[in-house]
Amino acid sequence: MIKQKREQIKPALIMCSVLGVIIIVMFIAANSVNRNVVRDMKGEVLFYCDGIKLYDFDNDKLSEIARSSCFDGKFTGDGKIVYADGESNGFSIYDPAENKVLQTVSIEKGRIKGLTYSPENKTVLLIICDDDRYLINAYSGDDFSDVRTIADSEYEICGLDVCDGGDVYYTVYDGNAGILESVGIMGKTPVKELQSDGERLTAPCAVKDFVYICENKSTDSEIVKYSKKLGKATVPKFNSDEYNCTSIVTVSDEEYITSCDKDGKWGLYVCNGSNIVLIDNITCDDDLIKVTDYNNK
Repeated sequence: MIKQKREQIKPALIMCSVLGVIIIVMFIAANSVNRNVVRDMKGEVLFYCDGIKLYDFDNDKLSEIARSSCFDGKFTGDGKIVYADGESNGFSIYDPAENKVLQTVSIEKGRIKGLTYSPENKTVLLIICDDDRYLINAYSGDDFSDVRTIADSEYEICGLDVCDGGDVYYTVYDGNAGILESVGIMGKTPVKELQSDGERLTAPCAVKDFVYICENKSTDSEIVKYSKKLGKATVPKFNSDEYNCTSIVTVSDEEYITSCDKDGKWGLYVCNGSNIVLIDNITCDDDLIKVTDYNNK
């Protein structure tokens, strides 16, 4: 009887061993995929961490671009970087090759709350708070002296980005819900694209057919992917749901970098498919880390 029971137990033990090996292999494979997601990254990324920083994936090099009062760094498409400066209440054009500021434009009225840049139109777009109204002003021309207002709201404008072709996407919070709107870079009647169920929408990032947004909920902040063609939003699913995003920049339609708190660790993460993987070589002790732009060189 004892011998018979032993013979019955053996197949179960073998099955458990096989399953254990499969689990270990899957774990190793998953870690390998995660490492490859970051290792295969090319180009360079701008982010805020007690000042504007630039990380070059190709050369594993971290550079400091501007002091802590500066924010929202953007690549201009011709080798320069433009960023907002809260201390001087203006924006500057910086040349990394020469390591110097080429031009600074000061804003006479209102305070700068956000910045983006359109390389196609060579236009700086600013969110400006002026007497309890929020404006989006476009600055163009050789010396950026051509100024026009393309959006005006009594409510807070939380963030903005511009697509190829010149459509500007921005988020508004009216006290009850977050709203995603769009307007042409030359100015026209804004179009309401999306409205949340009460959550604040921030950090829009527009690319081709989609706009990525951080949706701030009461307990966390998740990534939302809005389809311009379908007029619908979906929430990407990752292998970890424990994250809080603060901003997003796109690498392609399906790959992007987000600054977020994942499992209690703040940093920059590459999102690819169901993977959300920490960029280990970028460290920041500040939980205000914010990714602002990506350049594929």
